[in-house]
Amino acid sequence: GQDYQSEWNRHAIGAAATAAAQHFDQIIDLFAPEHLWQFLSQIQKITHTEGQDAVFQKFWEKLLPFLPDKAIVQTTTSQMVIPDKARLVDTEEEKAAVPILEKVGIAVVHQDLRKHYSLLQEVGVQRLRLDDIIKALQAKNIAYGTALSQAPKGLQSIEDWEQLWAATNVLFG
Repeated sequence: GQDYQSEWNRHAIGAAATAAAQHFDQIIDLFAPEHLWQFLSQIQKITHTEGQDAVFQKFWEKLLPFLPDKAIVQTTTSQMVIPDKARLVDTEEEKAAVPILEKVGIAVVHQDLRKHYSLLQEVGVQRLRLDDIIKALQAKNIAYGTALSQAPKGLQSIEDWEQLWAATNVLFG
């Protein structure tokens, strides 16, 4: 409605959105990673729900700019990283290569968070790209001709390399 009580409620919700954004570090500490993403998902969903008062969009509009700079993405190694440091994997080949991707230094989004795929992308998590693998191998000083015995653990067998190449082939496709 448009009465003074509705207007007061809108201002209160707007103030709560501002407070939530300003104290987001404390909010993060209240949740386990999966529960944090459920919380963020609910806030995002309400902004896309037809018939909702536009004031509810303020929560998402105020939180979204803070999220890319916060270590809110749990990886498969249980580290918490900022969104642009984590990568999403999709295919079975990519998922099978996760242990190898971890060993070459690629932070992969924890499987429990993958159900929030579009939300993760909205806050800055990118899909695994071929370029990520190339840069990771270069950072480990792996080049053409590197002996298997000189490769990092997890890449010292033909089977390991075949698993990595299977994931790489999917990225080419």
